Amino acid sequence: MLTHILGKSIKKIPIASVRFKDSWNHDPEGYVKLNLLSSLPLGWNLSIFPARFSIGPNMSQIVDIYLNAYTPTPGSILFQVTTSIEGIKDATDPLLLRSHELNLVDWTLYVPTRMWVTIPAFRIGESIPSKYSCKGLDASPPILWNISTLPPETKSLALIMFDPTAPKGTFIHWILYNISPTLGSLPENIPKGKKLVDNIGIQGINDFHKIGYDGPCPPPGTEHIYIFRILALEIEVPAKAKINTLAELRNYIKDHIIAFGDYVGFFGT
Repeated sequence: MLTHILGKSIKKIPIASVRFKDSWNHDPEGYVKLNLLSSLPLGWNLSIFPARFSIGPNMSQIVDIYLNAYTPTPGSILFQVTTSIEGIKDATDPLLLRSHELNLVDWTLYVPTRMWVTIPAFRIGESIPSKYSCKGLDASPPILWNISTLPPETKSLALIMFDPTAPKGTFIHWILYNISPTLGSLPENIPKGKKLVDNIGIQGINDFHKIGYDGPCPPPGTEHIYIFRILALEIEVPAKAKINTLAELRNYIKDHIIAFGDYVGFFGT
């Protein structure tokens, strides 16, 4: 589903669904609205679909709520979905949506400092070239960051690439840590299957149960979201820490994240 923000085509991210159900004697027309019970955090934009609908006898209607952005600023919102069908009004209980529920690494969204990250191979919010997917060379893309946007106390960087739209939950495609912040970039096609990559960093195990990068590979006929997230840390994560999984990395660095940056792409049909 597409929307337009500032003249650019942006994909909506589904965040919740509400089902209205009753016994109808005929096909009534109803409408639904979002009732905001708190102010929207900066950069947030919510929408609802469908806003109007007709329900057949003994049928139900699902209403989807979308966030029209990729990674919102930290915060939360309290809202209700209200409905009016045949003149009868109803509303859901107040629903609380927190920013950390929209992304995998919730502990980063409470870090106030953003760093600048880019992938020159594709524009943010656009399709990832097949070269970086299982349909091509499956090479890792080049990634750049602006050293001047890093806090001065930054000792190392960590990179996590993940798919928050995978059918069975968030899927990890790449873990790389103990990156020197002064590098300013990662080259294309970092070696797979190699835990310690000279002059680059240390790779973890992804959800393909492999060391290193494995690119987008969504089920046929679907399009998924892929987030490249770089974390600035006030510590180094040495090889002797023997960290392999995201859970292990998270436990080691969760109290030492001082900045982060995201870059988002799509892949699939």
